[in-house]
Amino acid sequence: MYQKKDVFLITGGTSGIGAGCALELNAKGATVISVGRDRAKMDQLKKIAPNKNRFITMEFDLSGDMQEFNLLIKDLVKKYEKLRGCVVSSGIQDIQPLSSIKEDSALKMIKVNYLSALMIAKTFCDKRFHRPDNASLVFVSSISAIRGYRAIANYSATKGALNALTRSIASEVAREGVRVNAVLLGLVKTEMIQKNSKVYTEKYLKDLDEEYPLGIGSVDDTIGPILFLLSEQSKWITGTEIIVDGGASL
Repeated sequence: MYQKKDVFLITGGTSGIGAGCALELNAKGATVISVGRDRAKMDQLKKIAPNKNRFITMEFDLSGDMQEFNLLIKDLVKKYEKLRGCVVSSGIQDIQPLSSIKEDSALKMIKVNYLSALMIAKTFCDKRFHRPDNASLVFVSSISAIRGYRAIANYSATKGALNALTRSIASEVAREGVRVNAVLLGLVKTEMIQKNSKVYTEKYLKDLDEEYPLGIGSVDDTIGPILFLLSEQSKWITGTEIIVDGGASL
């Protein structure tokens, strides 16, 4: 269980995995700063948060000016406490074969999936913003970074960049009391899947569910490993990529 002074920052915190982590941490007593683009979704999420007075919402588009993000976090840290942990679960996916990829859409994905994650990490690892004792940063990555899947080349590349970022930052900030790890997820039923229903058809999902040894995952399947990496139980783990994919990468 956590206390009010245990503050966690969650990006992509209005839906899917980010929302699941935010609500679970809040239920355990922590103060959560949930970052997302959709104000209506954030308001709805706060309504169902178990400890509403410890559930803080912050509207921000990570494709925008990350210097502004830094200033917003600075103000929140002054108001509450230094951050104990951060989950970077924000990201976008664009399913396109190589021949259809356009430079502008490719750059947007790199900005949201990688560059914003880099700048979030820079903010979190600033000693003014994180607690000096066992602070934990967790990137939500994908097994697409280590396996070849058609029509998601750029998405896979951004997740591969996250994995490299994890190892590099982990070695840089370990002596400053910060741990950095990543979870590499298989296919999880989230809103992102629903938005791409033309690709993720009912038949495709059924076939994939049979292909995965433990079936396709749910948001609940991902929360435990992420919260483990945020917790004291993982205090001797850093620079690690934990695969959570129902056996898909076997």
